Amino acid sequence: MHIRNGTDVISRFTLDQQLDVLTPQTASRPVPARRSELEIRMDMLRVIKEGADKPTQVMYKANLSWIALQAHLKLLLSGGLLREVELGSRKTYELTEKGQKILLDYERLVEQMLGPLTPVFNHF
Repeated sequence: MHIRNGTDVISRFTLDQQLDVLTPQTASRPVPARRSELEIRMDMLRVIKEGADKPTQVMYKANLSWIALQAHLKLLLSGGLLREVELGSRKTYELTEKGQKILLDYERLVEQMLGPLTPVFNHF
């Protein structure tokens, strides 16, 4: 759909929609996929393992909203995969032994299923 503005034509389609019209449907463009609940939680465990221990660090590195972060943290804590450490008025998180084992098992499983050349956690 186009809107006339004087002599200019303004397109109301996004650039991606315009490219879809110009390129064949069989063209291979990566389609961003939504992560499953499992993938989100494993990403959270991974970023905490890598040193992001404060809530906002985990939120940004795992690419989550604050509300989603809180919901997933609650489940990971209640499942015994994370431990909450209070430092004064601040909270930090660390993996429990169970959390470390589950993350390692998950990474091994993904590698076996997808092969060693497929990046597992390179979403960012």
